[in-house]
Amino acid sequence: MGDEQVAAPSRQRRISQRGIATRERILEAANRLMFVRGVNATTLDDVREASQTSKSQLYHHFADKQELVRALVKYRGALVLQRERGGLERLRSFSGLVRWRNALVQANSLNNGRYGCGLGSMAVELSDQDEQARSTLLETFAAWEKLISEGLHRMRDSGALRRTPARRSWQRG
Repeated sequence: MGDEQVAAPSRQRRISQRGIATRERILEAANRLMFVRGVNATTLDDVREASQTSKSQLYHHFADKQELVRALVKYRGALVLQRERGGLERLRSFSGLVRWRNALVQANSLNNGRYGCGLGSMAVELSDQDEQARSTLLETFAAWEKLISEGLHRMRDSGALRRTPARRSWQRG
């Protein structure tokens, strides 16, 4: 075999439907708490109480707070991208752009503007603490940016946006 090494097959533990539901309940509770309080001000005991799980259930799914936070970054990112895909993948007109913007503003106004952007707040809080979480947030923001860019390109291609030569800016078509 030479210098090649044979890796042992990875053992993935199977999670029951009940286990999946418990993990989801923990993530939902952590998401609500950490959105309002922030990551650093939320303890695992807070999450355990809000998710109505035992310590053994919590630690069965997440070894520590860092692992929970990393999973939450992915979870919240997936929620945001799912929401954004709905409006941005159909974006082809200026009125569609306005509707998308209004939906973002309305979603933020539900809390009277408190707590800011769920992803942005996490990025500010975690960027200096956890490289893996920061990297996942960066990937999520890049995917969001790509959705916006693709929508604007569709608008340009359909004539809804056109470039003005004198100002080198974009205007409504």
